[in-house]
Amino acid sequence: MPLKTRLLISFLLVVLLTGCIIAAVGVQVLRGVVSRQAQRRMGRDLESALEFYDSRLHGMRTAIACAAVPSGNVRRALAGRDLKTLGKALAELRDASGLDALGVTDATGRVVMSTGSLDEEGDDLSRDALIAKVLQEKRPLSATQAWSSGRLTKGGPSEAPATGSAVSGKGVLLMVSAAPVLTDTREFAGVLYGGRLLTDVLAPLHGNVEVSTETSSAEDIAAPDGRQMPACKPLRDSDGRIAAALCVVAPEDGYARTQRKAVLLFSGATAGCMVLALAFSFVLSGAILRPLRELTKGVSQLSSGNVDYRIKIGSRGPLSELAGTFNRMANSIKKHDEQIKKDAEKMMEAKRLATLGQLAAGVAHEINNPLGGITVYAHLLMEDLPPDDPRVEEVGKIIHQADRCKRIVKGLLDYSRQTGPHKEQADINSVVVAAANLVAQQEIFRNVTLAKKLSSGLPAVKVDVSQMEEVFTNIILNAAEIMDGEGEVEVETSLSADGNRVVVSISDTGAGIPPESLERIFDPFFSSKQSGHGTGLGLAISHGIVENHDGTITARNSAARGATFVVELPVAREEEA
Repeated sequence: MPLKTRLLISFLLVVLLTGCIIAAVGVQVLRGVVSRQAQRRMGRDLESALEFYDSRLHGMRTAIACAAVPSGNVRRALAGRDLKTLGKALAELRDASGLDALGVTDATGRVVMSTGSLDEEGDDLSRDALIAKVLQEKRPLSATQAWSSGRLTKGGPSEAPATGSAVSGKGVLLMVSAAPVLTDTREFAGVLYGGRLLTDVLAPLHGNVEVSTETSSAEDIAAPDGRQMPACKPLRDSDGRIAAALCVVAPEDGYARTQRKAVLLFSGATAGCMVLALAFSFVLSGAILRPLRELTKGVSQLSSGNVDYRIKIGSRGPLSELAGTFNRMANSIKKHDEQIKKDAEKMMEAKRLATLGQLAAGVAHEINNPLGGITVYAHLLMEDLPPDDPRVEEVGKIIHQADRCKRIVKGLLDYSRQTGPHKEQADINSVVVAAANLVAQQEIFRNVTLAKKLSSGLPAVKVDVSQMEEVFTNIILNAAEIMDGEGEVEVETSLSADGNRVVVSISDTGAGIPPESLERIFDPFFSSKQSGHGTGLGLAISHGIVENHDGTITARNSAARGATFVVELPVAREEEA
C-alpha cells in the first residue's frame, strides 16, 4: 500500500475517532445544558405563577375583609336579619369580586345565607377548618381548600379548565377567604366567606401550569401526567397541610424538539469540522510526503552513484533539517569518493612506479657490465692513440657518452634500491648549509647567487642527514640548471603555523615550471629540462626520501617569477629526543 494511502487512512481513523468522542461528549453536555436551562425557565415560570396566585388570593381576602367592615351593607343586613338586603349585598359582592361562591354565617358558624353554593340556611360550618379558625382568631384568613363537588352550583370534573385537574379525591379545589363580621361596638356578629375555583384563577397562565392533588408532602410532588422535569410548590390549607401543588412543567414534545435541534446543530457542526479536518489532513499529507519523496529520490540517486544530486531545502522545519542533513551526507560521500579515487590513482601510480623501478633495476643490472667494458676499452684505446691523432676526439665522445650512461644506470639503481633512512636528531639549518656549501663550489654556480634566510631557534628534526643533504642538493642544482647558470637561488627555513613542522623553501628566478608539468614533476624519467640535461630521476628520488621521513615535498610557480620547492618535515617529538 502506498505511503500516502496509509497516511490518509491514519488521518481518517484519527479524525473519525476524535469526532465520535467529541460528538458523544458534546451531546451529553448539550442535554445537560438544555435540561438546566429548562429547569431555570420552569423555576422562573413557577415563581411568576406563585406571585400570580398570591396576588389573586390577597385580592380576594381584601375584598372579603372590606365587605365585612362595620360600615358595610353585609354587616347592617346581618345585624337586622334583613335577608333581602343581605342577598342583594352578597350578589353584588360576588359579581364584583368574580367569586364562584359567597356566604355568611352567624356568630356560631351557622349559615345565614349563601350564593353560588348549596350551603343552606342553618347548616353548621363551625367544623370547616378555615371558618373555625376565623371564629377562633377573629381575623381574615385565606387558604386553598377542597370542597365537595355537590357543594357548588357550578364546577365538577366536567367543568375543569384545560390548564389542569382541580379535582381531588376529596372534591373541587378552591381559593377560599373568610373574614369576621363585627358590629359597631366591635362585637363578633358572624363570618363572611367566599371561594373561587382554583382552575379559573390559574386559567390566564396558559397550559404549562398544572395543579397536582396526588401528594401528601412536599417531597412527593410530581408532574400529574409524567411529563419532563416538573417544578412544583405546595399550596397549603388553613391548617398548613398540603392541599395541592402548583407545578410548571416543560411539555415533552417541546423539550425533545429543543434537544433534537441542539443535538442536530452540534452534530452538523462536528461533521463539518471533521470534513474540514479531513481536507486539511489531505493537504498536510501532501506537504509531508513531498519532501519525503524528494528524500527518497535523493537516496535512490545517491545509491545509483549520482553523488552530485542535492535536495532543495524549503522552509525551516524537521524535514528541511533532514534535507540539509542529506545534502551534507552527499557532500561528505562525494569528498570521500573523490579521495578514494585519488588514493586509487596514487596506488596505481605507486604500483606503476614500483614496476618501473623493478624494470629499471633489471635493465640497469643487465647493461651495467657491458657498459663498464665499453668504458674500459675506450680508455685503453685512448691511451694507445697519439695526442694528435684525429680519432682521439671520437674516442673521447665514446668515453663521455659511456660515462653519461653510467650516471643514468646509477640513478636507476639508486631509485630502485632506496634504503630506509638512518634517522638521527639534527638541526635543519645545519643540513641546509652543508648542502648549499657542497654545490656552491661547482662550476655552474659561478654566476648564481645563493642566498640563505635561516630562522633561528627552530626545533630539531629527526632525519637521515646524508639523505636530506642529497634532497636539498638535487633541488638547488636543478634550480641552477633551469636558470642556465645565471640568477639567484634563495633557501629559507621557518616553522609552520601549527608549530608541528619545519619548512624549507627553495626558490629560483628562472622561467618557472610549465603548468602542465606541475603534476608530473616528481615522476621518474620526467624532466622539464632540455634533452640531454638530466635523467629525470633526481626529483623522483628526493620525493621518495622525503616521504620516508613522513614529510611532504611540493612544487609551485612563484607569483612574480621562478619556481619554489617546499619541503616540510615533522618536528622531533620529546619521546624521540
